[in-house]
Amino acid sequence: MRRSVSDISLKVTEYSLYGFAFCAFWAWSPMQIFFALALTGFIFQIIPKGRKFFRPERYNLFDAAFLAFLFGSFVSCLFGIDPAKSLGQHAFVKTAGWMLMYVVARESFGVEKQLKRTVWILVWSALIGALYAVIRGVLRGEDRFGGGLGHPIHLGIGMNFAIAVIGILILYAVSSEARKGFMTAGKWILSGLSLAACFAALIGSHASSGLIALFALAIFLALLSRKWVAYALVAAVLVIFATGIFLAPSGRLGKSISKMSDMKHQSVHERLCMWESALKIIKDHPLGIGIDNMSAVYENYMIPEAVERGPKAHVHNNFLQIAAERGLPMLALFIFFIAAFYYVFLKGLVKFKEGFAKYLFMGSAGVFTVLIVTGFFEYSWGASQAMLNFWFLTGMGMAALSNNYSRGKAAVFLDRDGTVNVEKEYLSDPESLFLVEGAAEGIKLLNDAGFAVIITTNQSGIGRGMFTELTLRAIHKKLLRLIKQKSGGSLDAIYFCKHSPEENCDCRKPLPGMIKQAQEEFGLDLSRSYVVGDKKADIEFGKNGGTSSILVLTGYGAEEKRKLGLLQPDFIANDLLDAAGYIVKQGSK
Repeated sequence: MRRSVSDISLKVTEYSLYGFAFCAFWAWSPMQIFFALALTGFIFQIIPKGRKFFRPERYNLFDAAFLAFLFGSFVSCLFGIDPAKSLGQHAFVKTAGWMLMYVVARESFGVEKQLKRTVWILVWSALIGALYAVIRGVLRGEDRFGGGLGHPIHLGIGMNFAIAVIGILILYAVSSEARKGFMTAGKWILSGLSLAACFAALIGSHASSGLIALFALAIFLALLSRKWVAYALVAAVLVIFATGIFLAPSGRLGKSISKMSDMKHQSVHERLCMWESALKIIKDHPLGIGIDNMSAVYENYMIPEAVERGPKAHVHNNFLQIAAERGLPMLALFIFFIAAFYYVFLKGLVKFKEGFAKYLFMGSAGVFTVLIVTGFFEYSWGASQAMLNFWFLTGMGMAALSNNYSRGKAAVFLDRDGTVNVEKEYLSDPESLFLVEGAAEGIKLLNDAGFAVIITTNQSGIGRGMFTELTLRAIHKKLLRLIKQKSGGSLDAIYFCKHSPEENCDCRKPLPGMIKQAQEEFGLDLSRSYVVGDKKADIEFGKNGGTSSILVLTGYGAEEKRKLGLLQPDFIANDLLDAAGYIVKQGSK
């Protein structure tokens, strides 16, 4: 089958975002390359669809505040002391470019499966980035670790972002909402190692603002989840603080903590002087001096007592920097931007469906909180690495929220044996697999109508020791090949239950476990979905899963029809092609 430019662009964007996530906490140059690829793919998705690509029902107050801040930043550049410089590639163009990551991530993560995959990639990235920072810092004897993110402040912010991601992953895993088997032993080990490494790298960065942000993040997650893991995170942070204050006051951690309250400390004193200078600039330039123009005017407003390190490009405070560069109206818009996020967050949290996406949404709010808290002590809004990650993670959170609110895709859940392929009891040899007449054409009809086509099948032969999962995968590989050869159709997924009835699992039909798993991973609208099968258990499966159901008369269908009793399907079809025609006709009404 020939793929359209839009389909290819979709895959380019998706896998570029996975690549970005893998580099997020340790490799700045590859991050930019993957972002450029993702943005290019995204643009080629928009071109064929135009305005139809963007669905208004997906957007909220925060999106409006985002656009207003972006437009306001552009306008503020026109009133600065050097508009050409403010609008240049190292000023507004760079800022606007990083903000586009929010749009790309928000619109590209359409299903929960993609979000989960990205989160696990981020966990690996955090582990690599943290270990790299610690090992390099120790081997080089660095006073302040910087790692692949370069500056210690950037590392401190990045590690806080990573801790937010790993934290919500663990919080979800210990909740009653987590799907059985979500966290394997290997994943627990990976999460634990990543979390410990991030703590070590953050402490080694010697970033006081990072430690304050970590404490705020821990309290934020604890208040949201009220779970013992979150309280343990708060306790761990308190232990870190206590260790630095009482046990190792002369070590790097102790020095980082002590300077927070030492008003005479060089870095604290310098910040106070910079903030005073910024207030004077704001007084003389209420509409702002323009982005990237701070170093041109700072010397005229420098406090004599300040420690001189050359012309200042920023004043270590997001709010004062934005007010000085972009003006007081933009400061008000920035505060509105923050308020809009937390308004949307709190409103969305109440209405959120249970599941992984809800915790990811909480994690994005934790990331947002880290940036705001850090912004009281650093100009984190101007840190390229931190901001690109910030927009990426915030976009993921808003994608989870939009997917929760939006009407999901309808699916058709197909039984396998007797419905798609010719019935053969305990099929254990790919050579014995043959398609039911018209099945491939029915699947293609459903593909073309926009349905997700998913096979759900009980395969207790694995649990009974009659064949292996490897054999089953070989059978499914041939099944996919035959469908494509016969009609050009395809399956979105194949779910199977390998347990015997005696194992009392929650995934064996007619229990709805496989439907629920597919809904979680694909964001499906079950009210518009169907189950198609040749057995009474398939009809029960559909009823239990909240879908419509269709009995086909192929396989055991004719025999099972007499056993239905009061349990009646929504439609009885001759075969899968007949069922597909009925489904498509119902969908067009």
